[in-house]
Amino acid sequence: MRRESSTGAAYWFTSIALFLLLTTSGQAAVPRTKILHNFVGGSDGEFPSASLVADAAGNLYGTTANGGVTTTCLGSKVGCGTVFELLAPKSPGGTWKEVILYRFTGESDGATPDASLIFDNAGNLYGTTTNGGTFDGVCGDSQIDFGCGVVFELSPNANGPWTETVIHAFTGEYGDGANPVANLVLDSLGNLYGTTELAGSCPSTCGYIDGYGVAFELSPNGSGGWTETILHQFNDGPEGSAPLAGLTFDQSGNLYGVTSSGGTSELGAVFELTPPIVQGQQWTLSVLYAFTSGGGSRGNLIFDKAGNIYGTGANGNGTVFELSPSGGGTWSESTLYEFGQGHAIEPWAGLISDKAGNLYGTTEGKFCGAVFRLQPSQGSWSEAELDFFAGQNEPCNLAASLIFGKWGAAYGTSVAGGKCSIKNGCGTVFGILP
Repeated sequence: MRRESSTGAAYWFTSIALFLLLTTSGQAAVPRTKILHNFVGGSDGEFPSASLVADAAGNLYGTTANGGVTTTCLGSKVGCGTVFELLAPKSPGGTWKEVILYRFTGESDGATPDASLIFDNAGNLYGTTTNGGTFDGVCGDSQIDFGCGVVFELSPNANGPWTETVIHAFTGEYGDGANPVANLVLDSLGNLYGTTELAGSCPSTCGYIDGYGVAFELSPNGSGGWTETILHQFNDGPEGSAPLAGLTFDQSGNLYGVTSSGGTSELGAVFELTPPIVQGQQWTLSVLYAFTSGGGSRGNLIFDKAGNIYGTGANGNGTVFELSPSGGGTWSESTLYEFGQGHAIEPWAGLISDKAGNLYGTTEGKFCGAVFRLQPSQGSWSEAELDFFAGQNEPCNLAASLIFGKWGAAYGTSVAGGKCSIKNGCGTVFGILP
């Protein structure tokens, strides 16, 4: 597969700077949307629900939750999902070429990848699938033949599809996770960190698969395999349950995340995981903030240079919030924006930011969703919709965050929309071009 390095760092940051100039200068900004790929289902894949990742040449990589191998998967003939690459053209107006890197079978290799991918320094890709993974497909005590999900590695070959290796298959049993729906993060030593929605420790009252979710680490063991360490098992106490978002590192090596439910008000909480001082001891979880309104977060958290945390809440019409350290280990929460005042509602994904401190995100509704910008101004924030989608073969239902990429554009995916034999579309990859 192609992964050229001809697009150097200087050009990369220049193009991002161009995007920032055009999108922060008021009336001068006239962004336009270009669909880079329409998914058509079948062997092509369908329903891309995760954000993208780019290589140094500006090529884009992502996953589709369904499609690929056109055999029965999880009880229906929709396929078990794909990993794809879009090869960047030589000019912004050119055609992006799709290459399928891997098609999941729904057996031991996993099924339904709902999360974005991450590169290591050697050019391998890592990701998760929500289902599949065990030989018989049974997850924990559920007796449902879907599997508990896997963490996988994709390694490039000189020609043809990439090689997939399952580095961990979740069991859903006590002390292990089940159903990872979020992306992984990688530290400088090559260890992977992530969350699962379910499993861990749990009383008998918490459902057909015991557990409220876990945070985990996977470390290379030096023998070609990987060792799993459970960093925390959520218990539906103050820290909440069902972490649907991935983890985020700060500069000191602490991990931050958010739970989508549970907590003191059943709205979830923002937490910090601190590594042990002595190797081999347990990580320590601290609750930074338990939501009393909003909450229901599904997207990753981000930091600004001052150490403030930003995220989205999915409950109701949705919110964008900020957490600021206020001394003594406490944090103060501010709601920066409540959706429903305009076209945009339901921000399911996390945010990205530019050098000027503007925040960018996506929404699923109303109608087909929007790409929005929040701009700080004299102590308040103003919201502008850079593009609002209303159907008719446009992108529809934006469930993933954006990334900045080649030519100063922002790139994203939509779960539905585009041109496909399915009525509401099979999903798209799109660019917001300056």
